[in-house]
Amino acid sequence: MEVMKLSAAPQHALLLRTSKLFYQLGRTALYRSIWITSSSSIIKLHQTFLATIGGGSLAAAVRRFELIHIDRDSPSLSVPLSIFLDSLFQILVCIRNVDHLQLYLEEENAIGAPLHRPLFLTAPFRKLSSFSTTLCSKHDHQCILHFLGNHPWIQHLSLTVLDRKFHRSVHLTDPTQNIELPELQSYSGPIEILKLIVPSTKNLSSIVIHSGERNEADIANFERDLKALEPLEKLETNSIHKALAIEVVVSPDNTAANVALKWLPKNLTSLSFQYNMSTAMSLGLQPSLVALYPFDPQQMKRFQRLTSFSMNCVASRKIDQAFGAVFPEIAKVVEVCPSLESIQIRGKVCNGHDLEKMHSKYVHTPAVS
Repeated sequence: MEVMKLSAAPQHALLLRTSKLFYQLGRTALYRSIWITSSSSIIKLHQTFLATIGGGSLAAAVRRFELIHIDRDSPSLSVPLSIFLDSLFQILVCIRNVDHLQLYLEEENAIGAPLHRPLFLTAPFRKLSSFSTTLCSKHDHQCILHFLGNHPWIQHLSLTVLDRKFHRSVHLTDPTQNIELPELQSYSGPIEILKLIVPSTKNLSSIVIHSGERNEADIANFERDLKALEPLEKLETNSIHKALAIEVVVSPDNTAANVALKWLPKNLTSLSFQYNMSTAMSLGLQPSLVALYPFDPQQMKRFQRLTSFSMNCVASRKIDQAFGAVFPEIAKVVEVCPSLESIQIRGKVCNGHDLEKMHSKYVHTPAVS
């Protein structure tokens, strides 16, 4: 049994075929973690749960279920969407003990569809601690809010808006309906949903905000939503909670970074900006001229507890050229934020090579007086 526990799923499955005893001992453990990447596999898993005599016990053994449905099956293996979704729903009904659930669906008509079923409002996943799914900004995501509200014990939440670069906001029928997630520790997703969660949080320590590719006309809405994060500053007085890390994913063609610096909680201990480099190139920004995108270091005076800062904002034809463009701006950051212990800068040269080692030259140790 110990060998099976330490073996990868393919090797585990092979061991089950060696004897009836191994099969009886290890079959249930094989289903503790399931990772699926195609619609045909969903159909097979559903059939397994239905056909196997011990199907109920197999489904009850599932603790981790990850579906990444890009569906690159050949035409002969393709499954009609309605059949795929029905099988997925039946699987979700069976795996009631799951604690990690990921539903990554790229098909627009499939996104959020399983969560529309009334069952998930009346019979929630009682052990669910981590949940991640995809969103489509064309859809009304009220069903997501209902699902989250019915699972107040979730600790880790990740919501990915697949078409964020084409649509500027996440649609919610009732954008003022707060979501009670008092146990939440980490969040990644749109700020429109984050602001509904913040009032109830007590242990939130890691946040990734996806602002999307907003036009200047949308910046006012982004600023309004950022102001709603003010309750996070109260975490500073929580003796259990001493760290707050926030990463903001922004487009380099607007002032979202400076707006974020103005309104993010001042008790931050770690701050990161992630810029979409491909967007910079599509906007016609010359690689040899790109340094720090719209970003005012003076705004960082607010963060007196900040110890770590990082950006992926460099694009240049030569590494030396990138250093020359960035260093003066980084020096300003160190000047206004003396609490910093490390600064990490990442980027790409125009031929696509990563400058992964750039951060080693920007490690700052405060002087001892």
